[in-house]
Order: sequence, then structure tokens, then C-alpha cells
Amino acid sequence: MKENYPLLMDRIQSTFIDTLFILLLMFAFANLLDKFETVPDWVRSWISFLTINTNPHKRAIHDLVSGSVMIKA
Repeated sequence: MKENYPLLMDRIQSTFIDTLFILLLMFAFANLLDKFETVPDWVRSWISFLTINTNPHKRAIHDLVSGSVMIKA
């Protein structure tokens, strides 16, 4: 069976779009958290860690949002 791999341009485009989307979400969540005066700084750094432990596939929030999956080779 011959495997079809995406072209380099498709990979670059996908990476660029995912990066923009993740940055947009980072700014949106940072702006949301800035509206609360009582949010401790450690909460900001643990959001991704908590999402890893709360889903069965152990995916971080940025993986869930972008639809990406890490594959260990």
C-alpha cells in the first residue's frame, strides 16, 4: 500500500493557520482572565495541565482547539 503524504505547502499552511488560531485564543483567554482581579497567576499556567488530565486521550487545550494530535514515533 502506497502512503500519501501532504505536500510541504499544505503542511506550512496548516501550521500557520493553527499558530494564528492558538495565538488568537491565547489573547482571548488572557483578556478574559484579566477582567477578574482575583485570578491568581498559577491558574493561568495550569489551565493546559488540567485539560490533559481531564480527557481520555491526554490532549492539552491547545491540541483540542487546533485538532492536532501528538504521535510518538
